[in-house]
Amino acid sequence: MSASTRILAALLAALVAGCRSAPGGNDLAAQLPVTPGLNVVVVSFDALRPDALGVYGYARPTSPAIDAFAATAVVFERAYTAAPVTPTSFAAAFSGCLPHRVFRQWRLEARALLAEVFAGAGYATAAFSGNVQLHADRGFGRGFAHYDVHEGASDEALVERTASWVAAHRDGRFLTWTHFLTPHAPYRRRDDAAELYAPDYTGQFVETSGTRFTPHGPGDLQRLRDLYDGEVRHADRLFAQLLDGLRAAGILDRTIVVLTSDHGEEFGEHGGVQHGRLYEEHLRIPLVIRHPEQRRGSRTALLTGNVDLAPSLAAMVGVPWPDSCDGRSVLAAERPRDRALGLAMTTKQYRGVTLLRDADRLIVTCDPTRKVELFDLRSDPRGLANVAATHADLARTLEAELWEGYGPGGCDALRTVSGPPDAETAPLAPKTVDALRGLGYVE
Repeated sequence: MSASTRILAALLAALVAGCRSAPGGNDLAAQLPVTPGLNVVVVSFDALRPDALGVYGYARPTSPAIDAFAATAVVFERAYTAAPVTPTSFAAAFSGCLPHRVFRQWRLEARALLAEVFAGAGYATAAFSGNVQLHADRGFGRGFAHYDVHEGASDEALVERTASWVAAHRDGRFLTWTHFLTPHAPYRRRDDAAELYAPDYTGQFVETSGTRFTPHGPGDLQRLRDLYDGEVRHADRLFAQLLDGLRAAGILDRTIVVLTSDHGEEFGEHGGVQHGRLYEEHLRIPLVIRHPEQRRGSRTALLTGNVDLAPSLAAMVGVPWPDSCDGRSVLAAERPRDRALGLAMTTKQYRGVTLLRDADRLIVTCDPTRKVELFDLRSDPRGLANVAATHADLARTLEAELWEGYGPGGCDALRTVSGPPDAETAPLAPKTVDALRGLGYVE
Protein backbone atom coordinates (compact mmCIF):
# COMPACT_ATOMS: atom_id res chain seq x y z
CA MET A 1 0.00 0.00 0.00
CA SER A 2 1.39 3.39 -1.01
CA ALA A 3 1.84 6.25 1.45
CA SER A 4 -0.95 8.24 -0.20
CA THR A 5 -3.29 5.27 0.03
CA ARG A 6 -2.46 4.81 3.72
CA ILE A 7 -3.18 8.48 4.37
CA LEU A 8 -6.51 8.25 2.54
CA ALA A 9 -7.47 5.13 4.48
CA ALA A 10 -6.65 6.89 7.75
CA LEU A 11 -8.78 9.89 6.78
CA LEU A 12 -11.67 7.63 5.87
CA ALA A 13 -11.36 5.81 9.19
CA ALA A 14 -11.50 9.17 10.96
CA LEU A 15 -14.56 10.12 8.97
CA VAL A 16 -16.33 6.90 9.91
CA ALA A 17 -15.31 7.21 13.56
CA GLY A 18 -16.53 10.81 13.67
CA CYS A 19 -19.98 9.91 12.41
CA ARG A 20 -22.68 9.21 14.91
CA SER A 21 -24.27 5.81 14.64
CA ALA A 22 -27.97 5.64 13.99
CA PRO A 23 -28.82 1.94 14.09
CA GLY A 24 -32.58 2.36 14.15
CA GLY A 25 -35.09 4.20 12.02
CA ASN A 26 -36.48 6.41 14.81
CA ASP A 27 -33.16 8.26 15.29
CA LEU A 28 -33.33 9.52 11.74
CA ALA A 29 -36.26 11.82 12.46
CA ALA A 30 -33.91 14.07 14.45
CA GLN A 31 -31.22 14.06 11.78
CA LEU A 32 -33.59 14.52 8.83
CA PRO A 33 -36.22 16.77 10.43
CA VAL A 34 -39.51 17.49 8.70
CA THR A 35 -39.07 20.95 7.16
CA PRO A 36 -41.85 22.14 4.83
CA GLY A 37 -40.75 24.19 1.86
CA LEU A 38 -37.30 22.70 1.29
CA ASN A 39 -36.19 21.93 -2.24
CA VAL A 40 -35.21 18.36 -3.11
CA VAL A 41 -32.35 17.46 -5.47
CA VAL A 42 -31.77 13.77 -6.27
CA VAL A 43 -28.58 12.78 -8.10
CA SER A 44 -28.16 9.18 -9.24
CA PHE A 45 -25.36 7.42 -11.08
CA ASP A 46 -26.00 4.36 -13.20
CA ALA A 47 -24.36 1.13 -11.96
CA LEU A 48 -22.53 2.78 -9.06
CA ARG A 49 -21.72 0.23 -6.37
CA PRO A 50 -21.24 1.69 -2.89
CA ASP A 51 -17.96 -0.04 -2.14
CA ALA A 52 -16.39 1.90 -5.01
CA LEU A 53 -16.66 5.04 -2.85
CA GLY A 54 -14.35 6.10 -0.05
CA VAL A 55 -17.24 6.81 2.29
CA TYR A 56 -18.18 3.12 2.05
CA GLY A 57 -14.63 1.98 2.77
CA TYR A 58 -12.89 1.93 -0.61
CA ALA A 59 -9.17 2.66 -0.28
CA ARG A 60 -8.61 3.95 -3.82
CA PRO A 61 -9.04 7.73 -4.29
CA THR A 62 -12.19 7.61 -6.42
CA SER A 63 -14.60 9.94 -4.61
CA PRO A 64 -13.16 12.93 -2.72
CA ALA A 65 -16.16 15.19 -3.41
CA ILE A 66 -18.73 12.55 -2.47
CA ASP A 67 -16.78 11.71 0.69
CA ALA A 68 -16.70 15.37 1.71
CA PHE A 69 -20.44 15.66 1.04
CA ALA A 70 -21.09 12.56 3.16
CA ALA A 71 -19.22 14.09 6.10
CA THR A 72 -22.29 16.29 6.75
CA ALA A 73 -24.95 13.82 5.62
CA VAL A 74 -26.67 10.58 6.64
CA VAL A 75 -24.99 7.53 5.09
CA PHE A 76 -27.23 4.49 4.70
CA GLU A 77 -25.03 1.42 5.00
CA ARG A 78 -27.71 -1.14 4.10
CA ALA A 79 -29.54 0.37 1.13
CA TYR A 80 -30.79 -1.93 -1.62
CA THR A 81 -32.52 -1.55 -4.94
CA ALA A 82 -35.67 -3.54 -5.63
CA ALA A 83 -34.33 -4.54 -9.06
CA PRO A 84 -30.86 -4.82 -10.64
CA VAL A 85 -31.57 -2.97 -13.91
CA THR A 86 -32.48 0.64 -14.59
CA PRO A 87 -36.19 0.62 -15.62
CA THR A 88 -37.47 -1.62 -12.85
CA SER A 89 -35.25 0.07 -10.28
CA PHE A 90 -36.61 3.50 -11.16
CA ALA A 91 -40.14 2.13 -11.24
CA ALA A 92 -39.68 1.23 -7.57
CA ALA A 93 -37.92 4.48 -6.65
CA PHE A 94 -40.54 6.70 -8.33
CA SER A 95 -43.59 4.82 -7.03
CA GLY A 96 -42.67 3.31 -3.65
CA CYS A 97 -43.90 -0.05 -5.00
CA LEU A 98 -42.12 -3.25 -5.96
CA PRO A 99 -41.73 -3.35 -9.75
CA HIS A 100 -44.08 -6.24 -10.42
CA ARG A 101 -46.95 -4.16 -8.99
CA VAL A 102 -46.41 -1.10 -11.19
CA PHE A 103 -44.19 -1.96 -14.18
CA ARG A 104 -45.84 -4.17 -16.79
CA GLN A 105 -45.26 -4.45 -20.52
CA TRP A 106 -42.15 -2.33 -19.81
CA ARG A 107 -44.26 0.68 -18.78
CA LEU A 108 -45.32 2.27 -15.51
CA GLU A 109 -48.95 1.72 -14.67
CA ALA A 110 -51.30 4.38 -13.33
CA ARG A 111 -50.23 4.99 -9.74
CA ALA A 112 -49.08 8.13 -7.98
CA LEU A 113 -45.41 8.82 -8.69
CA LEU A 114 -42.89 10.98 -6.84
CA ALA A 115 -43.01 13.94 -9.24
CA GLU A 116 -46.80 13.85 -9.43
CA VAL A 117 -47.09 14.03 -5.64
CA PHE A 118 -44.63 16.93 -5.42
CA ALA A 119 -46.24 18.77 -8.33
CA GLY A 120 -49.61 18.40 -6.63
CA ALA A 121 -48.10 20.06 -3.55
CA GLY A 122 -47.02 23.10 -5.56
CA TYR A 123 -43.45 22.13 -6.44
CA ALA A 124 -41.84 22.85 -9.78
CA THR A 125 -40.46 19.55 -11.10
CA ALA A 126 -37.73 18.61 -13.56
CA ALA A 127 -35.68 15.56 -14.48
CA PHE A 128 -32.53 15.18 -16.56
CA SER A 129 -31.08 11.90 -17.79
CA GLY A 130 -28.66 10.47 -20.31
CA ASN A 131 -30.14 6.95 -20.17
CA VAL A 132 -32.78 6.24 -22.81
CA GLN A 133 -34.09 3.39 -20.67
CA LEU A 134 -35.99 6.14 -18.84
CA HIS A 135 -37.85 7.31 -21.92
CA ALA A 136 -41.05 9.28 -21.32
CA ASP A 137 -42.96 6.76 -23.47
CA ARG A 138 -42.51 4.27 -20.63
CA GLY A 139 -44.21 6.60 -18.14
CA PHE A 140 -41.15 7.87 -16.29
CA GLY A 141 -41.86 11.48 -17.22
CA ARG A 142 -45.20 11.61 -15.41
CA GLY A 143 -45.35 14.51 -12.99
CA PHE A 144 -42.20 16.21 -14.28
CA ALA A 145 -43.11 19.53 -15.88
CA HIS A 146 -39.70 19.45 -17.56
CA TYR A 147 -38.49 15.98 -18.57
CA ASP A 148 -35.15 16.03 -20.36
CA VAL A 149 -33.89 12.63 -21.53
CA HIS A 150 -31.18 13.14 -24.14
CA GLU A 151 -29.98 10.15 -26.06
CA GLY A 152 -26.21 10.32 -25.99
CA ALA A 153 -26.11 13.56 -24.01
CA SER A 154 -22.76 14.25 -22.41
CA ASP A 155 -22.48 14.21 -18.66
CA GLU A 156 -21.33 17.83 -18.69
CA ALA A 157 -24.42 18.82 -20.67
CA LEU A 158 -26.63 17.23 -18.00
CA VAL A 159 -24.84 19.25 -15.32
CA GLU A 160 -25.33 22.45 -17.32
CA ARG A 161 -29.01 21.75 -18.01
CA THR A 162 -29.66 20.97 -14.36
CA ALA A 163 -27.83 24.08 -13.16
CA SER A 164 -29.63 26.30 -15.66
CA TRP A 165 -33.05 25.00 -14.68
CA VAL A 166 -32.29 25.33 -10.95
CA ALA A 167 -31.09 28.90 -11.38
CA ALA A 168 -34.32 29.78 -13.19
CA HIS A 169 -36.47 28.27 -10.39
CA ARG A 170 -34.44 29.17 -7.32
CA ASP A 171 -37.05 31.57 -5.96
CA GLY A 172 -39.68 28.84 -5.62
CA ARG A 173 -39.88 25.25 -4.37
CA PHE A 174 -38.64 22.55 -6.68
CA LEU A 175 -37.83 18.86 -7.07
CA THR A 176 -35.14 17.77 -9.53
CA TRP A 177 -33.76 14.36 -10.42
CA THR A 178 -30.56 14.07 -12.44
CA HIS A 179 -29.46 10.61 -13.57
CA PHE A 180 -26.01 10.16 -15.11
CA LEU A 181 -25.21 7.13 -17.26
CA THR A 182 -21.71 7.17 -15.75
CA PRO A 183 -20.16 4.82 -14.53
CA HIS A 184 -22.21 2.38 -16.64
CA ALA A 185 -20.35 0.56 -19.43
CA PRO A 186 -18.70 1.28 -21.74
CA TYR A 187 -15.98 2.20 -19.25
CA ARG A 188 -13.49 4.52 -20.93
CA ARG A 189 -9.94 5.35 -19.97
CA ARG A 190 -9.93 8.82 -18.40
CA ASP A 191 -6.74 10.87 -18.66
CA ASP A 192 -7.46 12.56 -15.33
CA ALA A 193 -7.54 9.18 -13.57
CA ALA A 194 -4.26 7.84 -14.96
CA GLU A 195 -2.96 6.76 -11.55
CA LEU A 196 -5.79 4.21 -11.31
CA TYR A 197 -4.60 2.24 -14.36
CA ALA A 198 -1.78 -0.29 -14.50
CA PRO A 199 0.73 1.13 -17.00
CA ASP A 200 1.90 -2.28 -18.23
CA TYR A 201 -1.53 -3.64 -19.28
CA THR A 202 -1.59 -4.70 -22.97
CA GLY A 203 -4.83 -6.70 -23.25
CA GLN A 204 -8.12 -6.08 -25.03
CA PHE A 205 -9.33 -3.26 -22.73
CA VAL A 206 -6.55 -0.68 -23.03
CA GLU A 207 -8.86 2.26 -23.84
CA THR A 208 -12.39 1.00 -23.26
CA SER A 209 -14.40 -1.99 -22.11
CA GLY A 210 -16.93 -1.72 -24.91
CA THR A 211 -20.61 -2.18 -24.18
CA ARG A 212 -20.59 -5.93 -23.68
CA PHE A 213 -17.38 -7.71 -22.76
CA THR A 214 -15.85 -10.99 -21.70
CA PRO A 215 -12.64 -10.84 -19.65
CA HIS A 216 -10.03 -13.51 -20.26
CA GLY A 217 -8.13 -14.00 -17.04
CA PRO A 218 -7.49 -11.94 -13.90
CA GLY A 219 -5.50 -9.30 -15.78
CA ASP A 220 -8.49 -8.39 -17.93
CA LEU A 221 -10.82 -8.42 -14.93
CA GLN A 222 -8.55 -6.07 -12.98
CA ARG A 223 -8.30 -3.76 -15.98
CA LEU A 224 -12.09 -3.61 -16.20
CA ARG A 225 -12.26 -2.69 -12.51
CA ASP A 226 -9.56 -0.05 -13.02
CA LEU A 227 -11.50 1.48 -15.91
CA TYR A 228 -14.67 1.40 -13.82
CA ASP A 229 -12.88 3.14 -10.95
CA GLY A 230 -11.83 5.84 -13.39
CA GLU A 231 -15.49 6.29 -14.34
CA VAL A 232 -16.37 6.57 -10.65
CA ARG A 233 -13.74 9.31 -10.34
CA HIS A 234 -15.45 11.04 -13.27
CA ALA A 235 -18.83 10.66 -11.55
CA ASP A 236 -17.37 12.26 -8.44
CA ARG A 237 -16.30 15.31 -10.46
CA LEU A 238 -19.77 15.56 -11.98
CA PHE A 239 -21.28 15.52 -8.50
CA ALA A 240 -18.90 18.27 -7.39
CA GLN A 241 -19.88 20.38 -10.41
CA LEU A 242 -23.55 19.91 -9.68
CA LEU A 243 -23.06 20.96 -6.06
CA ASP A 244 -21.17 24.01 -7.30
CA GLY A 245 -24.21 24.90 -9.39
CA LEU A 246 -26.47 24.69 -6.35
CA ARG A 247 -24.07 26.93 -4.40
CA ALA A 248 -23.95 29.44 -7.24
CA ALA A 249 -27.75 29.57 -7.20
CA GLY A 250 -27.64 30.25 -3.47
CA ILE A 251 -30.06 27.47 -2.53
CA LEU A 252 -27.95 24.82 -0.71
CA ASP A 253 -29.12 26.06 2.70
CA ARG A 254 -32.73 25.22 1.79
CA THR A 255 -32.24 22.06 -0.24
CA ILE A 256 -32.19 18.35 0.61
CA VAL A 257 -29.56 16.66 -1.58
CA VAL A 258 -29.64 12.91 -2.22
CA LEU A 259 -26.90 10.77 -3.79
CA THR A 260 -27.83 7.27 -4.90
CA SER A 261 -27.74 4.71 -7.72
CA ASP A 262 -30.14 2.44 -9.57
CA HIS A 263 -28.11 -0.75 -9.05
CA GLY A 264 -24.59 -2.06 -8.57
CA GLU A 265 -22.08 -3.80 -10.84
CA GLU A 266 -20.36 -7.19 -10.77
CA PHE A 267 -16.69 -7.88 -11.36
CA GLY A 268 -16.50 -11.64 -11.24
CA GLU A 269 -17.75 -12.18 -7.68
CA HIS A 270 -20.29 -14.71 -8.93
CA GLY A 271 -18.70 -15.59 -12.23
CA GLY A 272 -20.13 -12.72 -14.27
CA VAL A 273 -19.73 -9.05 -15.08
CA GLN A 274 -21.99 -6.00 -15.20
CA HIS A 275 -25.48 -6.30 -13.65
CA GLY A 276 -28.93 -7.88 -13.82
CA ARG A 277 -28.75 -10.66 -11.23
CA LEU A 278 -29.70 -10.73 -7.54
CA TYR A 279 -26.42 -10.96 -5.65
CA GLU A 280 -25.10 -8.35 -3.21
CA GLU A 281 -22.89 -6.59 -5.75
CA HIS A 282 -25.92 -6.14 -8.02
CA LEU A 283 -28.48 -5.00 -5.44
CA ARG A 284 -26.64 -2.96 -2.84
CA ILE A 285 -26.59 0.75 -3.66
CA PRO A 286 -25.22 3.94 -2.13
CA LEU A 287 -27.71 6.22 -0.41
CA VAL A 288 -26.50 9.46 1.16
CA ILE A 289 -28.95 12.18 2.21
CA ARG A 290 -27.92 15.66 3.33
CA HIS A 291 -30.48 17.83 5.11
CA PRO A 292 -29.54 21.54 5.22
CA GLU A 293 -30.00 21.63 8.99
CA GLN A 294 -27.49 18.82 9.51
CA ARG A 295 -23.94 19.87 10.28
CA ARG A 296 -22.34 16.56 11.23
CA GLY A 297 -22.34 13.26 9.42
CA SER A 298 -23.99 10.11 10.67
CA ARG A 299 -24.35 6.51 9.57
CA THR A 300 -27.31 4.20 9.89
CA ALA A 301 -27.59 0.43 9.65
CA LEU A 302 -31.32 0.69 8.97
CA LEU A 303 -32.29 -1.74 6.21
CA THR A 304 -33.59 0.53 3.47
CA GLY A 305 -34.96 -0.12 0.00
CA ASN A 306 -35.20 2.28 -2.89
CA VAL A 307 -38.97 1.74 -2.55
CA ASP A 308 -38.60 3.83 0.64
CA LEU A 309 -37.07 6.83 -1.11
CA ALA A 310 -40.18 8.56 -2.48
CA PRO A 311 -42.24 8.38 0.74
CA SER A 312 -39.15 9.44 2.72
CA LEU A 313 -38.55 12.54 0.60
CA ALA A 314 -42.20 13.49 0.81
CA ALA A 315 -42.13 13.10 4.60
CA MET A 316 -39.03 15.29 4.97
CA VAL A 317 -40.80 18.26 3.38
CA GLY A 318 -44.19 17.60 4.94
CA VAL A 319 -45.93 16.47 1.74
CA PRO A 320 -48.55 13.72 2.29
CA TRP A 321 -47.68 10.49 0.52
CA PRO A 322 -50.48 8.24 -0.81
CA ASP A 323 -50.67 4.49 -0.44
CA SER A 324 -47.11 3.47 -1.24
CA CYS A 325 -47.53 -0.26 -1.58
CA ASP A 326 -44.25 -1.48 -0.18
CA GLY A 327 -42.17 1.56 0.71
CA ARG A 328 -42.35 3.64 3.85
CA SER A 329 -40.60 6.71 5.15
CA VAL A 330 -37.33 6.23 6.99
CA LEU A 331 -38.72 8.77 9.47
CA ALA A 332 -41.63 6.50 10.42
CA ALA A 333 -42.00 5.76 14.12
CA GLU A 334 -42.83 2.07 13.70
CA ARG A 335 -40.20 -0.64 14.16
CA PRO A 336 -37.61 -0.59 11.37
CA ARG A 337 -38.04 -3.17 8.63
CA ASP A 338 -36.05 -6.39 8.92
CA ARG A 339 -36.60 -7.64 5.38
CA ALA A 340 -36.41 -6.45 1.79
CA LEU A 341 -37.61 -8.01 -1.45
CA GLY A 342 -35.94 -7.83 -4.84
CA LEU A 343 -36.95 -8.89 -8.32
CA ALA A 344 -35.20 -9.51 -11.63
CA MET A 345 -37.70 -9.68 -14.45
CA THR A 346 -36.51 -7.55 -17.34
CA THR A 347 -34.62 -10.06 -19.41
CA LYS A 348 -36.14 -13.07 -21.09
CA GLN A 349 -33.12 -15.15 -20.15
CA TYR A 350 -33.10 -14.46 -16.41
CA ARG A 351 -35.94 -14.04 -13.94
CA GLY A 352 -35.74 -14.46 -10.21
CA VAL A 353 -36.70 -13.11 -6.79
CA THR A 354 -34.87 -12.55 -3.54
CA LEU A 355 -35.63 -11.98 0.12
CA LEU A 356 -33.20 -10.39 2.56
CA ARG A 357 -34.28 -11.03 6.16
CA ASP A 358 -31.93 -9.66 8.77
CA ALA A 359 -28.64 -10.97 7.36
CA ASP A 360 -29.97 -14.01 5.47
CA ARG A 361 -30.40 -13.63 1.72
CA LEU A 362 -32.45 -16.17 -0.23
CA ILE A 363 -32.42 -16.11 -4.03
CA VAL A 364 -34.83 -18.17 -6.12
CA THR A 365 -33.89 -18.22 -9.78
CA CYS A 366 -36.86 -19.11 -11.99
CA ASP A 367 -35.31 -18.93 -15.47
CA PRO A 368 -33.47 -20.39 -17.25
CA THR A 369 -33.62 -23.17 -14.62
CA ARG A 370 -34.98 -23.15 -11.10
CA LYS A 371 -32.32 -22.74 -8.42
CA VAL A 372 -32.37 -21.86 -4.71
CA GLU A 373 -29.44 -20.12 -3.02
CA LEU A 374 -29.03 -19.02 0.60
CA PHE A 375 -26.27 -16.76 1.94
CA ASP A 376 -25.43 -15.90 5.54
CA LEU A 377 -24.22 -12.31 5.25
CA ARG A 378 -23.05 -12.24 8.89
CA SER A 379 -20.13 -14.57 8.22
CA ASP A 380 -20.10 -14.08 4.43
CA PRO A 381 -20.91 -10.39 3.76
CA ARG A 382 -20.23 -10.67 0.02
CA GLY A 383 -22.64 -13.58 -0.33
CA LEU A 384 -20.23 -16.03 -1.94
CA ALA A 385 -21.00 -19.34 -0.16
CA ASN A 386 -24.38 -20.95 -0.92
CA VAL A 387 -25.56 -22.71 2.27
CA ALA A 388 -29.04 -23.73 1.05
CA ALA A 389 -28.20 -27.44 1.20
CA THR A 390 -26.86 -27.33 4.77
CA HIS A 391 -29.62 -25.00 6.03
CA ALA A 392 -32.55 -26.51 4.16
CA ASP A 393 -35.15 -25.74 6.86
CA LEU A 394 -34.23 -22.06 6.90
CA ALA A 395 -34.26 -21.96 3.10
CA ARG A 396 -37.79 -23.41 3.03
CA THR A 397 -39.00 -20.95 5.67
CA LEU A 398 -37.56 -17.97 3.82
CA GLU A 399 -38.96 -19.14 0.51
CA ALA A 400 -42.44 -19.35 2.02
CA GLU A 401 -42.03 -15.76 3.28
CA LEU A 402 -40.71 -14.68 -0.10
CA TRP A 403 -43.72 -15.96 -2.04
CA GLU A 404 -46.05 -14.58 0.62
CA GLY A 405 -44.56 -11.18 -0.16
CA TYR A 406 -44.96 -11.56 -3.91
CA GLY A 407 -48.34 -13.27 -3.93
CA PRO A 408 -49.52 -16.60 -5.29
CA GLY A 409 -48.24 -18.25 -8.41
CA GLY A 410 -44.52 -18.48 -7.68
CA CYS A 411 -42.23 -18.68 -10.65
CA ASP A 412 -45.11 -19.27 -13.06
CA ALA A 413 -46.65 -15.92 -12.14
CA LEU A 414 -43.29 -14.18 -12.37
CA ARG A 415 -42.84 -15.32 -15.97
CA THR A 416 -45.99 -13.46 -17.04
CA VAL A 417 -45.11 -10.10 -15.48
CA SER A 418 -42.83 -8.61 -18.12
CA GLY A 419 -45.09 -9.40 -21.08
CA PRO A 420 -44.35 -10.74 -24.55
CA PRO A 421 -40.83 -10.56 -26.04
CA ASP A 422 -41.53 -7.41 -28.06
CA ALA A 423 -43.03 -5.47 -25.14
CA GLU A 424 -39.70 -3.87 -24.31
CA THR A 425 -39.51 -1.77 -27.46
CA ALA A 426 -43.13 -1.67 -28.66
CA PRO A 427 -43.89 1.96 -27.65
CA LEU A 428 -40.50 3.41 -28.58
CA ALA A 429 -39.38 5.31 -31.66
CA PRO A 430 -36.86 3.56 -33.95
CA LYS A 431 -34.05 5.96 -33.00
CA THR A 432 -34.66 5.19 -29.31
CA VAL A 433 -34.49 1.46 -30.01
CA ASP A 434 -31.21 2.05 -31.87
CA ALA A 435 -29.83 3.93 -28.85
CA LEU A 436 -30.83 1.06 -26.54
CA ARG A 437 -29.14 -1.38 -28.89
CA GLY A 438 -25.98 0.72 -28.80
CA LEU A 439 -25.91 0.41 -25.02
CA GLY A 440 -26.37 -3.35 -25.21
CA TYR A 441 -29.94 -3.37 -23.87
CA VAL A 442 -31.56 -4.69 -27.07
CA GLU A 443 -30.17 -7.52 -29.13
